[in-house]
Amino acid sequence: MDQMVDFSTLLIIISSIRYNRDIANGAQNIGVLRYFRTIGDIFMSLFAHRSTRRYSWILPLIASLGAWGGTLFLVLDREPTEHMQAAVPLAEELVSEPDAPPLSPIEYRNVALSYRNKGDTTFNYLASPEARGDVLAFYSALIHSEEIATIILQEAERYGLSPSLAVALAWEESRFVPTAVNRNRTSIDRGLFQLNNRSFPQLAEEDFFDLETNVKHGLAHLKWCLDHAGNEVSGLAMYNAGTTRVRKNTTPQKTLNYVHRILSFKDGIDELFEEEMRHAWYLMADGSVRSVAPVQVELVATVRERPKGIFRYRDID
Repeated sequence: MDQMVDFSTLLIIISSIRYNRDIANGAQNIGVLRYFRTIGDIFMSLFAHRSTRRYSWILPLIASLGAWGGTLFLVLDREPTEHMQAAVPLAEELVSEPDAPPLSPIEYRNVALSYRNKGDTTFNYLASPEARGDVLAFYSALIHSEEIATIILQEAERYGLSPSLAVALAWEESRFVPTAVNRNRTSIDRGLFQLNNRSFPQLAEEDFFDLETNVKHGLAHLKWCLDHAGNEVSGLAMYNAGTTRVRKNTTPQKTLNYVHRILSFKDGIDELFEEEMRHAWYLMADGSVRSVAPVQVELVATVRERPKGIFRYRDID
């Protein structure tokens, strides 16, 4: 029985420590269940052994009180945990000062849309003489043609169009093939941006296949569509299906799929471009561009030796 009492004392100490530790972690209900389950096991064991020794209960009582006191001191002395902070009574929240009024649905929508309008940082890199070559190299590798990339970047910069949007449109229209031809029932689309002969009657047939002419008229027309539509979705729909269909809300499903493919490709180009440029350039808060590579500083020093007794010392200018 003495061994049973000593074992019971140990269980009470352990359960007390675990109970207070669970309270410190905010899990009060778990601590209570653990504690009373342990006490129940102890009393069942004691009840199964009828014989006991006088005053044998004193040692477990003193040990339990000591364990409770020590662990309670540690709990009160520690900083509040995340669980304890989360268990603040509701009454305290009700008497606290009211927070700022919640945003309305329209305000929430405007905030959400602001995260989409990140702006095109390509022009920041193009404005830097040092970074401009890396922009050209990126789009040249993407298009597999430095000539096409150069012309698209020049015309996109001229009309203030996103280069990634212009490149995505060229891919969707012709797969970057300057001699591409698509025959419709009553018209023909030609060249890199698939200019229609009825929309551009002033152009001769050879003009449609001239890179500079095709890109210039294609991006000028895209700029006109975007300005009149007010957004990229409607602007691209106008480029593909015509202004009349879009304004009459009779845009065909194939045009909506066309717009989705272009904008998806544009987003992919933008993400890849930012990732590539991040390795070589810092985009500063004022929009300027700085090289990631450390600046090399050349130190020039003149060393002169002067005798001083039996020693020599050096002056560095």
